[in-house]
Amino acid sequence: MPPHELTIKTVATMLQAVRSAIVVMAAALPSTAMAEDVDQGHAALAAAFKNVKGTLESGLKAGEQVGRPISAKFLLKGGILQLTLLIVKDDGISEFNLYPTIGTITEVVDVTDPDKVEAATAQKLAIDSATISLFSATESAVRANKGLRAISVLPMVSEGRPAAVVTLLGTDGLRVVTEKLYRFGF
Repeated sequence: MPPHELTIKTVATMLQAVRSAIVVMAAALPSTAMAEDVDQGHAALAAAFKNVKGTLESGLKAGEQVGRPISAKFLLKGGILQLTLLIVKDDGISEFNLYPTIGTITEVVDVTDPDKVEAATAQKLAIDSATISLFSATESAVRANKGLRAISVLPMVSEGRPAAVVTLLGTDGLRVVTEKLYRFGF
């Protein structure tokens, strides 16, 4: 074997080792500032929900009147709580934004951004093979976790089966649970 090939292999191995070390260090040494930012984010989200009667489940149920919801999440935009739903309709995938404090849809946008289209397509594939709706899965997660409220639900395919990742918010922070989107015999 020529010496330059050995050198290339050695350099490639060393680069892989450095990459692995950086990943391990980043995972092992979480920043206090990062942890404080996350805590402040949870606190801000929890505070935003204090005067909101609407739930993720009611948003999903309303979305079913328009099409088939493939994901839903609450988020803060400019300090204002917003519910965003991705919904499949006959003419494609649309993003519905509504403000739960006033209970109205404020914006409907066709999903055209390539990254959003890719994510929405993956979510749609999971939903297409589901026999349980996101609404039912979210409702089940909330029922099993008393005192917590759902803030997002995202479908995925895990081990060849559709599932929903439900993020719940409580006074002590976030909890992420997985609900199956299929009945027995899938």
